[in-house]
Amino acid sequence: MTSTRRNAQAPDQIPSADVRPQDDLFGWVNREWLATAQISADLPAAGAFVDLVLDAERQVADILEAAAGRSAGTASGSNEQKIGDLYASFMATDRVEALGFRPVLDHLAAIEAVADTGELVHLLGTFERGGVPGLLVSHVDTDDRYVVNIGPGGLGLPDETYYRDDSFAPVRAAYGRRSTRRTASGSGDRLDLSGEQRFDLLGDHWVVGERP
Repeated sequence: MTSTRRNAQAPDQIPSADVRPQDDLFGWVNREWLATAQISADLPAAGAFVDLVLDAERQVADILEAAAGRSAGTASGSNEQKIGDLYASFMATDRVEALGFRPVLDHLAAIEAVADTGELVHLLGTFERGGVPGLLVSHVDTDDRYVVNIGPGGLGLPDETYYRDDSFAPVRAAYGRRSTRRTASGSGDRLDLSGEQRFDLLGDHWVVGERP
């Protein structure tokens, strides 16, 4: 993690020392913290739960790296061997870049072969069973019982404003170049991800701040 840190609040936004609780309860309670707290530049926030997440990530990384280092000497088919091999394959970034889109060409061919709505629904269900999200995403969570949650599929960029706001034009351009480059490395004539037509799909997505 980078050692660069930033103030939790811009100096001109820190409540004044004479702020009254009836005027700004948040500022009155948190003024000292806002004035003195430092947040790592690569993090959006700080706090006990952030520390717990970071500690857990470091501990999991230690377990994975240890498993990868011992993978060759562990029993074939053991959980440690599987975990170590999976982690090692995930970290083999040179191979990932070299393969490009080729590992998913069969999936892309299945998409291209869809001829009607029934086939589309069947394919989406097949992808969902394999962990590939489609038009809908689902997960099981708890309330007073286990409940299946279903929502709209996500976007490649963080939210819909990235696809229309002028301030994100450089991001869109880089996103398009990345898509085109990855397509060319896999099968340049089977999938065209270049062009602004990709962003026309965003019209039906909620605008941030207007979601029900």
